Amino acid sequence: MKNRKIWKVHLTVFLFLTLTTLILLCSFSFIVSVRKISSNHALSLSEDMGEGGKTSWVPDHDNDVLGSKKFDFSFEFLSSERMVIAPDSHYPRAGDLGAYHTYEETVDILKDLNSSHAELVELVGIGLSYNNRTILAVRITNESSGLEGKFEILYTGAHHARELISTEIILYIMDYVVFNYGVNATITEILNNSVLCFIPMVNPDGVADYIEKGEPGWRKNSRPPYGVDINRNYAYQWGQAGSSDDESSDIYRGTAPFSEPETRAIRDFVLSHNFVIAVNYHSGAELVIYPWGYTRSLYPPPPDIGFFTEIGKTIESMTGYYCQQASYFYLASGTAIDWMYHNKSIIAFTIEAYCDKSTLLLPDFEAYIWDYFNPPEDLINTTCQRNLEAALYMANVAGEIRASEEKEAEKVWYKETSTIASIIGVIAVAVVIVTYFTPQRRAELKK
Repeated sequence: MKNRKIWKVHLTVFLFLTLTTLILLCSFSFIVSVRKISSNHALSLSEDMGEGGKTSWVPDHDNDVLGSKKFDFSFEFLSSERMVIAPDSHYPRAGDLGAYHTYEETVDILKDLNSSHAELVELVGIGLSYNNRTILAVRITNESSGLEGKFEILYTGAHHARELISTEIILYIMDYVVFNYGVNATITEILNNSVLCFIPMVNPDGVADYIEKGEPGWRKNSRPPYGVDINRNYAYQWGQAGSSDDESSDIYRGTAPFSEPETRAIRDFVLSHNFVIAVNYHSGAELVIYPWGYTRSLYPPPPDIGFFTEIGKTIESMTGYYCQQASYFYLASGTAIDWMYHNKSIIAFTIEAYCDKSTLLLPDFEAYIWDYFNPPEDLINTTCQRNLEAALYMANVAGEIRASEEKEAEKVWYKETSTIASIIGVIAVAVVIVTYFTPQRRAELKK
């Protein structure tokens, strides 16, 4: 009888501990914060947002200096050797893109940056274009601090050949972070804690074979007979609305997802990394757009709609570009941002960095098409400056996204553990009923 009472006590204690554990674990599941960036994430390296919550820009045209109250900026940007200003607003003559960089000039800049700052810059070829030009990627980080634990951010340009300002923005950002490392506290912290990856020219054939040879309206790659729109050739929702199966169309999607070597190069590069944020620079509007591009339905929204709208609105306040879902600009399927987000959960944006609608009235088609997508050469610096802070902001906020994702992983673990604990609790209750109440009832019946 004594042993039986001890056994009952043990069971009671076991039941109590099991239920307590269950309650605690369930509590933790609700205590763990949801995925959200802190309200002051954009100010983590600053003191004053300026009037109306927007950045205060103080351009000094005499020495090309930008002052920002949001970050610690007060340094010269590009050297005169890299940015030759020529006040010609029309399409440069064939073979000479003026202040805009040809494919070969871009390669030379990347090689020079790598050789002069080997401790920060790594240059790699990630694939070949249709006409066997190397697609180059640049990794910039403080190599001496190692790579373990660092989060990665991706910036791409020139998916579309005629949008050369997108390449210039990336070259500009790269120069700025490299030459200000160890001088600017913001840049130093970013490169100590993250890896910035840049692909300045995704579509080298379109630039070299068409733009450089006097066809300013060329958009696609060089696959015969009329090229493929690289930004309609990614796999997710390939072939849907906003793309075409007509080879002569500007939005011709190709024969199959990833049919083009350029998109395969981006695919393989992205799959081999763990990017937190990606931004694909384009031109033709002044927008910050996010998935989805293939549908105008807002229901269900992207699972990370909170991230997209919060980050997008912050970029909007920095640049003046309007933030919206991509499909409300126009429908487009098989795009880079939709694929990056769907396949790798990358918080992927497209930034449409420039357009000049007044050029629609120009009688000269070449002048119209070039000036619509690309600023006059004396405004290249201004356009690049306009995008610099947002690019650095995304590098900064990527760390908070990664931390939030880790919390989400913990939350999932707690929920799974809570489920297991619930099952154990039910089993424990059943065991107590069987071993305690049933024998007692049998004893009563025997009396």
